[in-house]
Amino acid sequence: MNYENINEITQLSKKLNVLFIEDNNEVREQITKLLSNFFPNIITAHDGEQGYNYYEAFKRQNCKNFDILITDLNLPKMDGISLCKRVLKDNPNQIIIVISAHTESSKLNKLKELGISNFIQKPINYNFFLNTIIQTVNNLKTKAKF
Repeated sequence: MNYENINEITQLSKKLNVLFIEDNNEVREQITKLLSNFFPNIITAHDGEQGYNYYEAFKRQNCKNFDILITDLNLPKMDGISLCKRVLKDNPNQIIIVISAHTESSKLNKLKELGISNFIQKPINYNFFLNTIIQTVNNLKTKAKF
């Protein structure tokens, strides 16, 4: 991806709304800081239940869904798989990026069956993470979603 494309992606991503759910404070702060370079509209949650409540509240207040949902799998109150199921039941086209240290094939297969957009393994390789974000925004642009 060249510099002009990154600038274009950065401009396009300013129009997007992101929900990021992570229970580890340090990881949440680091990734939020990184994401804020692309997305000025980030809502963060520290557990699955809070994240789902924010998702529903955003939909009611804005008459639309978040453009991108990024979530950990191992969350208190509502695990990431349950969260993804509930979100995708309501909005099968929701873009969801899952971040997790758990790489068991059964969980990965379940995520694939659900229709998760991308999976990023912890510890996070930030180059891979950034490429995933750029690819996701580029895919949204191609779909003319915004």
